[in-house]
Amino acid sequence: MPSFYFDESIHDRGGFIVGAFVYGQDADSAVSAAIRRVGLQPGVDEFKSCARMSEHRPQVALRAELRQILRDYRIGVVVVPSSDRTSLCEHAFRGLDQIARANNIVGVPGLEAVFDRGLFRSTKEGAELAARFGLDRYCCIRVEQDSRIMKGLQLADLVAHTAAMILLETLGIVTKLVKAGPCSGYDEDLDLNLGFEMWASLRYQFFYAGPVREQDEIYQGALMEIGENGLYIASSRSDELRSAALGRFRENYLGCIH
Repeated sequence: MPSFYFDESIHDRGGFIVGAFVYGQDADSAVSAAIRRVGLQPGVDEFKSCARMSEHRPQVALRAELRQILRDYRIGVVVVPSSDRTSLCEHAFRGLDQIARANNIVGVPGLEAVFDRGLFRSTKEGAELAARFGLDRYCCIRVEQDSRIMKGLQLADLVAHTAAMILLETLGIVTKLVKAGPCSGYDEDLDLNLGFEMWASLRYQFFYAGPVREQDEIYQGALMEIGENGLYIASSRSDELRSAALGRFRENYLGCIH
């Protein structure tokens, strides 16, 4: 069954919330298997991006496993000012509708959208809002879901946190270097910007409309337009936030970076 999974990452210091949609087939089996591989128990344990990785080594291993699973999914990002936190549910629905329509997913048989806990005051509110936006005409909306049970939400958690860290770096709020590490294509001890490392882990997964028109020959056609296919920006955003979001997520390079 094709599903959208949505979770958010809130960053008051940056003045924004990043939500993430992960789209693909039901992720339960794949995520459950990953949880078992790192020695944890599905339905009890789960990936949480807010966990201090240095203190939870299985979480580090699980993060790597989920990044592998994400290769079979597509992602879209929702950017909302943190001052709009109380209306985040509405922005999430607007983002869903925009992304689903831009990618011709509307009308896909069995389509559902699963939202993590804490976004809506109740399941009733979610149903009423879905009807108001017309989402229930083409999608089964499931709000206030437990990410230990609806395990695809753990993928959305990872993407939301990763995209938020990329945006924090773009805004100049986070400046951190990390080692390239094994299997990166670079020398393992090479220092990389955290934002670059995180972008590299997601760049192939974004929804995109097609190649950017009239791009420089240096890109050889590998620079892709994400646009409305994979990026929703709330109209209430500041100019600074809009500029940062567009600068980081409007286009995406899929060519060699080594």
